[in-house]
Amino acid sequence: VEEAKPDDKEADGANVNKDIEKPKNIRTVSQFKKNWLHIMFEPVEGAQNYRVMYRKAGEKTWKYSWTDGKTDYYLRNLKKGGLYEFMFAAYKKNADNEWERGAYSKTSYRYYYKEKIKKVKAGKKSIKVTWVKDKNGDGYELFYATNAKMKNRKKIVINKFIL
Repeated sequence: VEEAKPDDKEADGANVNKDIEKPKNIRTVSQFKKNWLHIMFEPVEGAQNYRVMYRKAGEKTWKYSWTDGKTDYYLRNLKKGGLYEFMFAAYKKNADNEWERGAYSKTSYRYYYKEKIKKVKAGKKSIKVTWVKDKNGDGYELFYATNAKMKNRKKIVINKFIL
C-alpha cells in the first residue's frame, strides 16, 4: 500500500518542483454555530495530497495539516471575531518514489465573524438584506438561491468601498 502522505520530516525536506502547480481558486464558507471554516480549492494535476498551513493572524507559529488528498479542508474550533491566514501546497511522489511539492499558494486571509442580519425583505423579483457592518471586515459575500437547498446558488460580492 502506497503512502497517502509524507511524514513531517519528509514534508519539510521535500524538494520544490516548479512543474507542480499551486492550489488556486481558494474559496471559503463559514459555519459560525459549529466554529469552522470550510476552505475549498481547485485540484492540482497529479497531486496525491495537499498540506495546509494555517494560524490566527498575529500568531508566530504556523500549524500544519493534511487534506488526505481532498481539495477542501475544515479549520475547526475557531475563535470568533478573528482573522485567519492559510495556504496550501500540493505533494506527489516523483519517479524515484520521493516526495516533492509545489510552491505554497498565496496566503489567503479570512475574517471569521458572525454576521448580524437585521432585516430581510422580499419583493417580487428582488430581496433586500440589511445587516450590522463589521468594522474589521473587508467585504461580504452574499449567496442566494430560489430553493432551500441552495441549488444553483448565485453570489454577490460586496466590498468595503460601496458599503
